[in-house]
Amino acid sequence: MRKLSWPMVATVIAASTAAGLAIGGNGTTNKKSFEYAIGLWGDVPYSDTQALSGVPNLIADMNASDLEFTVNDGDLKAGNGTPGSVTPTTCSDALYEQGLHYFNSLRAAAMVTPGDNDWTDCDRPANGGFNSRERLDHEREVFFGTPFSLGQHPLKQEVQSSPDCLGVSGPTHCVENRRWTFKGVTYATVNVQGSCNNLCDTNPDPDEYAARNAADIAWLQQTFDEAKADDSAAVMIIGQADPGFDGSDGTRAPLRNARTLVETDSNPDGHHDFLVALRELTISYGKPVMYVHGDSHYFRVDKPLQDTQSRRIENFTRVETFGDNQANGNNDVHWVKALVDPHSRDVFAFQAQIVPANRVAVPTPARTTLEARDPARGDVRARTALGRRARHDPDQRHSGAVRQPTGAGVLRDPAGRARQLLGDRGQRLRREGQLGGLPAARLPPDAALQNREGRCRHRGRRRLHPARRSGSQDPVRAHAP
Repeated sequence: MRKLSWPMVATVIAASTAAGLAIGGNGTTNKKSFEYAIGLWGDVPYSDTQALSGVPNLIADMNASDLEFTVNDGDLKAGNGTPGSVTPTTCSDALYEQGLHYFNSLRAAAMVTPGDNDWTDCDRPANGGFNSRERLDHEREVFFGTPFSLGQHPLKQEVQSSPDCLGVSGPTHCVENRRWTFKGVTYATVNVQGSCNNLCDTNPDPDEYAARNAADIAWLQQTFDEAKADDSAAVMIIGQADPGFDGSDGTRAPLRNARTLVETDSNPDGHHDFLVALRELTISYGKPVMYVHGDSHYFRVDKPLQDTQSRRIENFTRVETFGDNQANGNNDVHWVKALVDPHSRDVFAFQAQIVPANRVAVPTPARTTLEARDPARGDVRARTALGRRARHDPDQRHSGAVRQPTGAGVLRDPAGRARQLLGDRGQRLRREGQLGGLPAARLPPDAALQNREGRCRHRGRRRLHPARRSGSQDPVRAHAP
């Protein structure tokens, strides 16, 4: 990798911080590039509109994003069925068939963990008045019948075999709890639910909760033990519940004492033991730990977990995915991209992925060619690049060739010529031999082609950012959809 000067490093760090991206404490530095990307989503569809267009649009967007795998953090439907809906909104078998179709439409491996709307809340009359344990057993059969994930390129996973959970007929394996290690990072799903984790709502089931809670905590312990044994760079845990971490946000999660993690509102506490175990294991592990969840439908990346002395636990990060907003159609039917580099200090960085076809409040602007853009209103980068090209080559201003921006600081015309728009600093690096020493494979494809031919030309005042590894993206230069 090309060494960056301190001014560039400072710029990268500042931009990453402003974007709300990086997380925790593993290596010595954070790099610009990432080894691979994964997709995180959940809490959809909640309406016919979301089921018929929103989720298919989201899946198409993920399929176009070169992901290694995706994880859905639960809730295949809204909390209550919708009278007159044309898609499944109660807990009938058709709901799980629809979910299976979604997951198997994903090109990458597709992981999933159950949500409370899928089973604990199925005993509500508006959801069909089902037996909650029976619906969870049905989910286990549909989604977790083999040791492989779903999706068109499934991955094999470790499956929890003990201790047992409780099903409608008694003890049964908690086959929904899965674990896999991918390129130096350990991932695991846990069946942790909203609705007080099955201790409140229509028909509370304390026996079911007790068995599953013990299994979840054992699975956490085994996951961290395995991560330590494998020297994993980080751990990501995915569940449905927003358990609440302190007393700051009673509108979205349970209120609790940040030191003791005891719930302080009037509801039964179905998450205390799980949170205490997660906190202790995170501190003991020392490396970055992510807890990804849905449930409260508010996208955020933050650090809400504190120790018993009210000190923020630096290596813990909560990531909540998009979801719901039933009243506004597809307004929140989006996903989160996690960029992963096991060799960087923080391992993970996160990008909110706003699906262009699902933009409701502000529709996606129409795209045009450079020649068709009004210079007074068009894209600044494209306008500047076009102006420079016109100054250097006036005959091409009206040549009829269609030129479109194809990446950070690169213009490409139909003949395949690439012009890197480097600034004064880039010219200096080139003279000093630092830029010319980049391997051709690390440059963007067109630039690499010209680099091999020895004819790569540099103009302008914009910097070409360091090339990315295969399949990765630069979170600092993420473009709005």
